Amino acid sequence: MKETDKILLGGRIASIRDSHGLTLEEFGKRIDNATKSNVSKWEKGTVIPNRKRLQMIADLAGIHVNQLKYGEYGRFVVRMFLQEYEKFKKRYENMPDGYLILSTFDFNGCIASFQEWAEENKDTINYDDKKMKSKANELIYEWASKSAMSPKESNESSINKVIKSYRRILIELENDYYYGYENESGEVERKIRDGMDPEIFRTAESIISNSIKQLELLKDMIS
Repeated sequence: MKETDKILLGGRIASIRDSHGLTLEEFGKRIDNATKSNVSKWEKGTVIPNRKRLQMIADLAGIHVNQLKYGEYGRFVVRMFLQEYEKFKKRYENMPDGYLILSTFDFNGCIASFQEWAEENKDTINYDDKKMKSKANELIYEWASKSAMSPKESNESSINKVIKSYRRILIELENDYYYGYENESGEVERKIRDGMDPEIFRTAESIISNSIKQLELLKDMIS
């Protein structure tokens, strides 16, 4: 089972006490006659209540004791998935074909699949981080293999990203060289900025546009 974060647990205990409008002393009396000092230490995260007292605090809040210890189940599930995904991501970032796999990895689909599994098995796994880690890894590599098995989609995705970046550069280049103004007829026209050479812009525009055309042809060849 995942180790309890004392500070976060302390914050949850403090919230429960505040929600019931109890002083440290009043709260302690309701939790197995704990002292004011005990409660203060729990809330500061210096000491964790024993099992009996944790259960009593959870019962007072009307929640499962594991929710008290580890936080809301849905958020716990997401944190577990993100931890395993970050490990997977670091492993593939420096691999030769890692970029293609990571760029085509369906993160939203994978995490949704994991959340669905976690909810369906909530009663049996019950915050069990070992089972969650195992399932998260299983799903991540399963979804990653789908990307690896689809080189056509991977190549198209990479080329599309480059094409989009070139088109964005064209817009930025035009904004650097020209500005828009409204003429007497109310129509918007563009005018070269002072000190900028329109011939250089046209040459750069031609180079970038041709690159886009070549990439579009390459995309058609692999589709």
